[in-house]
Amino acid sequence: MTILHDAVGCRSCQAVRERVGELGIAYRDEPRSVGERQAHTLVEDDLVFQGRLRIHDHVDELAEFARKWQRFQTDTCYLEE
Repeated sequence: MTILHDAVGCRSCQAVRERVGELGIAYRDEPRSVGERQAHTLVEDDLVFQGRLRIHDHVDELAEFARKWQRFQTDTCYLEE
């Protein structure tokens, strides 16, 4: 299960929630106050991503994985890639 520990009122965290939702990834949102140690943390199974940039990078990796997954789930064959 993916868990997002985000800071209350954080616009960057809102963008992560929206992106993860668009990708169809199930996650649990656990808001934290800005000063709490685990604010801005994404936990995915035993992997931990802390900080805005690491979280966004990981979500980008998930989006790329989803794009490739969808590509191979169709009946169309793309020979140029």
